Amino acid sequence: MRNRTNQLLLVALFPAMMAATSPITIPLGFLPPLTLQTLFVYLAGLILPWNLAGLSMLIYLVLGAIGLPVFSGMRGGIGVFFSQSGGFLLAFPFIAILIALLGKLGNSKKSIFYFITVLILSTTVLYLLGSMYISIVYDISITAILVGFVVYIPGDIMKIVLALLLSYRLQRHIHMSGYKYE
Repeated sequence: MRNRTNQLLLVALFPAMMAATSPITIPLGFLPPLTLQTLFVYLAGLILPWNLAGLSMLIYLVLGAIGLPVFSGMRGGIGVFFSQSGGFLLAFPFIAILIALLGKLGNSKKSIFYFITVLILSTTVLYLLGSMYISIVYDISITAILVGFVVYIPGDIMKIVLALLLSYRLQRHIHMSGYKYE
């Protein structure tokens, strides 16, 4: 019972932290704003098993879809999915699952460089999915959008480092993911 309760608490923790930090945004015009959301997507993938990481992000999307102000800038509602942020939001469950699955490949001990690579790859997939969505919704060249994403790189590098540091510190207290850093 206790293990199941801990799992449910951890699944709920990531959407709650995403919602709590939703007011912290830096607007970038037609591009999605800079936010802390991806930090929690990374952490969900690093800490939770793939199915719970995906569930955690789906809960976040459902909370926002029903109108709760959990998305960046304290926005909520279905309309946010049709904004420049929509592709990123819809990709969050897949990115969390990708991180969790790649973390499970091979043996249970992996170097920190392996996880850096996993998070960089996941961020690249997120950029591609988000830019394709913006390109379709706004009829803008995908190349122009990807060039505009250069502004995200420094912040995402900091979020990757922070996610790795936090997950490393938390792994001895939370025994969910099944893998350890070397």
